[in-house]
Formats: sequence, structure tokens, C-alpha cells
Amino acid sequence: METITNISNGDLTDKGLVKMVDNPWNDKDGNPVDRIVSTTGGTFRETELTIIEKATKTIKPIKEPIDFNTVMSVDIRPGRVTLAKRVEKTDKLIHLNVKTSLGSKSVVTNLGEEFEPEAFVGKTFMFVVNMPPMKMRGILSEAMIMANEITVFDPKENKWNTATKLMEVNLSLDSTIL
Repeated sequence: METITNISNGDLTDKGLVKMVDNPWNDKDGNPVDRIVSTTGGTFRETELTIIEKATKTIKPIKEPIDFNTVMSVDIRPGRVTLAKRVEKTDKLIHLNVKTSLGSKSVVTNLGEEFEPEAFVGKTFMFVVNMPPMKMRGILSEAMIMANEITVFDPKENKWNTATKLMEVNLSLDSTIL
């Protein structure tokens, strides 16, 4: 492996993932000789580290553009989940009862592989509430919960992993997104 210089935050080294870079060490004449680097595996001189090529992060392509009127037609409101249960004979589907400013809504979400039903109960999330109702496994779904996909680097496997994150909000139920 090659000894590196000019290491930066987020670089993966044989000593771990770099969290920060400190001021350089100086020789007797005051010239910079080496930098102290803090990694997940400890603190080292920069010349003591060797670089491991970090896997390239792939970004999903952007969805097709939509016009302003389409964006403005989406009704997004907070809703508090009052009941959540797994849909029988499925691993992915969870049935939610949601209280919104428009009344109670039945919502079926496919987040069951990532979350247990208990992760939803008593919490407030954002929902698209003006979708056409549809049945999923015989259960009426009248809205869609909004969640976020995040990407996290795993230095042990040297790869980027995606995960779904629930976006809990602290808003009153009579709020709307403008």
C-alpha cells in the first residue's frame, strides 16, 4: 500500500475512517512536517496511514421533472398514527390508522421490512392525503406516509448502503405544507 499525504475528511485508511485533520507538526525551523489525523481507529501522523480506495457512491437518477402546478396540487399534512399492525401473510405491509386534520385515514405502507409496527404508533409523520384511495390486500389505503432514503458508508465493507428513515415531525395536526 502507498503512504498518503493530503488526507481529507471521509477518507478510508488502514487505521479507519478519517473524522478530522489537525494542524501540521513543525520541524525545528517551523516548516510543516506531518499532520495529526484522527480516525475511527485512533490518532496518527498522516505519514503513518495508508489509503484504502473508498467505494464510489452511486446516486439514483433524479425523477422526471414536474411542473409547478403539479407540485402545488400535492396536499401534504401531518398525521398521528394511532394504530399500526402488520398485514396478515405479508412481510412488507403495515396497516396504519392515522388521525389528520381531515379526520381519520386508513394507510397501508410497504415499510414493513425496515420497521416494526411499534415504530409508528403515537408518532406524527407527514402524509400525502389527496391520493386516490386504493385497496392493498383488501385494505383501503387513503394516504401515503413520507419517508426518506439515506446513504451511509460502511468502512468495514467499503461500500455505501441505503436505508429508509422515518421522518417524525413535531407539528400540530392542523398544519399544511404550502
